[in-house]
Amino acid sequence: MILLWICIAVTTLVTVYLVLSPILRPAARRVVGGDPRAVYEDQLADLDRDVERGVVTKKEADALRVEISRRLLDAVDDVSDAAPADMTPAIQRRTSIVLAAALIGGSALLYVALGSPHLPGVPASERAAEREYVQNIERLAVMMKANPDDPTGWRLLATGYRSMGRLEEAAAAYEELVMRDAADADLLTDYGEVLILLNRGRVTERGKALFAAAVAENPDNRRARYYRALAIMQDGRLAEALAEFKSLEGLADGDATWLDGVKARISEIETMQQRGAGSATTEDIRNNPDILAMVEGLAVRLRDDPNDLPGWLRLIRSYAVLQETDLAQEARDSAAEAFRTDEAALSQINALADELGLTPRN
Repeated sequence: MILLWICIAVTTLVTVYLVLSPILRPAARRVVGGDPRAVYEDQLADLDRDVERGVVTKKEADALRVEISRRLLDAVDDVSDAAPADMTPAIQRRTSIVLAAALIGGSALLYVALGSPHLPGVPASERAAEREYVQNIERLAVMMKANPDDPTGWRLLATGYRSMGRLEEAAAAYEELVMRDAADADLLTDYGEVLILLNRGRVTERGKALFAAAVAENPDNRRARYYRALAIMQDGRLAEALAEFKSLEGLADGDATWLDGVKARISEIETMQQRGAGSATTEDIRNNPDILAMVEGLAVRLRDDPNDLPGWLRLIRSYAVLQETDLAQEARDSAAEAFRTDEAALSQINALADELGLTPRN
């Protein structure tokens, strides 16, 4: 940390010097005795007259003219460099102090606003190791393009990308394993977890398939069973989700690290069931954030996967219970559009709409 502040101080001083040096540099001396260009211009005019009078030959005049012209050009440069010094020494000092204070103070404020002075320094060895790790992952990615049938490489690449927070690339690597039938139950679950992170906690249809495959391969895979129960819960099937979570709770040892998460879900579902029980009024349900979140999550999922008829029926009924008639009507219309070629599905949708008193679709 001390070395960092030393580097900042040195850099600041160098910057201040480079900015202020033109101001502090002594002004070029003024040309004394008038403008020397006039003298050389007069000499050129006199030279032409001397040639006419025969005082000098034309050849001598040409040589003198070259010399006088050279001196005239030098004089022009001297006059250009000798710009008048408009700033007095006092003004120069005040200007220098203001600029130096602005540079140093501005730099400090910018670092406080955008930097992280409160964070501890990272040892150089750790930074070097992190850079080397990233470089190794990048090299592995290049190698996998040349040798895509190596499951070990895809496994390492998926794990590496996930540890680096590059979730989309991790998901692509996991998908390569699935496509090559090289993913076991744990890898299938890892892939599903990455998809949940990418979808802000929602279990996607792809995730459901992955967790189902993981449980089919290994029924004792606690993580896969947990996420499968979470998907059921997010679909609004609370009783079924509660049974899944309680079954999972029965498999846990007393010191299982994941048991607290399972118990929290059980408590959450039981609370939601109590609030949504028949004794609750419509206003209670409308003010229940858990129920509202579940309905919203179901609506989002159906936008991504509109071919879920039971999901549409639950969403339509949920909006009706919440007395959101317009939303229920929109959900009915969207469901009818999704199943416009399925007469059996349309019959169920229209029957529910009639039951709830929704306006027939035009």
